[in-house]
Amino acid sequence: MSLAQKYDLEQHKICQSIGDEQTVVNAGLGNVATLLIFLRLMSDQRILPTTVLIVSEKLLKHDNRTSLFSVNERVNARQLLNLMLATSEPIVALAICQMVREQTSRKMSSWYRSLPGYENLKGALANQTGRIRQTVKQTYSGKDLIALGILLSKLPLEDLDLLHQTDVVQHEKYFYASTMLVKKGQLLGGYFWGQNGGFAIAFDRRYLYVVLGATSSYDRDVALSQLVHQKTTVLQNGDSDYAIPQLSVRAKKPVVAIIGDVYPGEFYTARRQKRNRWDPLVARGYDYTFEKLQSYFQQTDLNIFNMESALVDDLKDSRLWKLKKFVLGSHPQPTLAAFKKANLNVALMANNHGADYEESGLRESVKYLDQATMTHIGVGRDIDEATVPLRIKTGQGTLTLFNGYWYNDKNYRRLNVYPLFDKWGVAPITGVLLAKIKKERQDHPQNLIIVSPHWGVDFKDVTTKQRQLAKELIVAGADVIVGHGAHALQGIEMLNGQPVIYGLGNAFFNSDGEFATYPTALPYGGLFEICLGKQNVACTLRFIRANNQITKFQPNWVTPEDFEQIIQGLIQKKSDLSKWKINRKDKSLQFNFGR
Repeated sequence: MSLAQKYDLEQHKICQSIGDEQTVVNAGLGNVATLLIFLRLMSDQRILPTTVLIVSEKLLKHDNRTSLFSVNERVNARQLLNLMLATSEPIVALAICQMVREQTSRKMSSWYRSLPGYENLKGALANQTGRIRQTVKQTYSGKDLIALGILLSKLPLEDLDLLHQTDVVQHEKYFYASTMLVKKGQLLGGYFWGQNGGFAIAFDRRYLYVVLGATSSYDRDVALSQLVHQKTTVLQNGDSDYAIPQLSVRAKKPVVAIIGDVYPGEFYTARRQKRNRWDPLVARGYDYTFEKLQSYFQQTDLNIFNMESALVDDLKDSRLWKLKKFVLGSHPQPTLAAFKKANLNVALMANNHGADYEESGLRESVKYLDQATMTHIGVGRDIDEATVPLRIKTGQGTLTLFNGYWYNDKNYRRLNVYPLFDKWGVAPITGVLLAKIKKERQDHPQNLIIVSPHWGVDFKDVTTKQRQLAKELIVAGADVIVGHGAHALQGIEMLNGQPVIYGLGNAFFNSDGEFATYPTALPYGGLFEICLGKQNVACTLRFIRANNQITKFQPNWVTPEDFEQIIQGLIQKKSDLSKWKINRKDKSLQFNFGR
């Protein structure tokens, strides 16, 4: 359960609420109350910014993991405040309590009792850090967060302004709060905490915002952004302001194919030209890489692909050249002409390169795709549009396709990959996407739900995080998961009877290839076919050679020897092939399940 609320500090009332208003957290608010008391004492100049605490050995016994402090280190009050805002670590709260006790001769618990409304809050103030205590039950609700937020709002403006601090350097290490809303000016300041960053008290000039129980710091910021921009559609319930686009496939027995990473290779072309090396784009053009498989894609009814680059006019115009090793852009006209000729129909854009040219690049990519009348999902002008799926209607039923890119803080904070309510981005695999999958399952139980996530570590096996996300997607309602992102084939699993293909590998990705560096990586790509029948669903996984050093940048079908290597490689990667038929005649894996 989670809750986000917006409180009008002038009208003294809650003006917007998202989520379950009965949400209760089984933890304490000592960390928030400690911060509040500290700011009030600094405001009254009982404690000055320069007031010093000498860190004791006794204090450090409470910290066995952060190394934020050392014995006899001198730390001033402003440092402690900034560390509390940036890290919310229990050891910092305890250091603040020690300073308060030394400077006022009163324990923090005594100061708690002086707070207005203490009787209503004391059930959440059993300790100074807010940590769960096995011997003492603590709980709090949104009402308690608002009460503490109101007390914070009554601080003088110059003291409240201190809450804008979101990062700090300590012991030559950089620490930062998980939000970007303060730096972007959507909020004036706040306090953000929790194991997954799911809690907040924040302010702008008129409103107080609180969030409790969000599943991640990003989902917390989505809720805050929703409140700031007064968006009333409850995305957390799977609702949307955008219509779901639809495609119709008229074939009697339609075959829909999903393939992995596609990139013409302009980034690598520039490298090869500098080294006076042969390059397929320069020598043979954009159609060359598709030639040996073009007849296959002409036969399938719909071809869905991961578009692993931005479509932009100026390939050099990106801030991210200074931050990323690979910035992938493609020239729009020849790229799209080649895609159309190869019969690639639906572009999946939620990946780690779709936003390499930031918001302007996303807008440009969408503009060129729209001009070419090529369907695309996984990107949008806000988090709502980015997570909209695609419905594919056939004579045998409807497939609903979702696309998302796994979340990490660096992509959010530094690379501006993910959207909010006033910002373009690619769809993350977080609460909003999961909620929309759940709603699609509830509202259209007869539809086949396919999720195509971009995830994984380059050339490595399936990660624990991928497996956890796969479970969440299946629980949300996915029937089939077909992933990509690691540039090599990854394992296959069955979850609750549903097939999970973790990584299709490369399809047409014109890098020089790094398989020699990763001997355990399978240098092949997968082409996943799905055929929807009245009573059952037929899945076929075919394989292509994807090592450009061997194929000369023209992927082609695997040989019988390749196929045996793939099967053995998948088994070594602990794939569950027990439900799949191994068809050596056409070198494929086949799996059928009922609807």
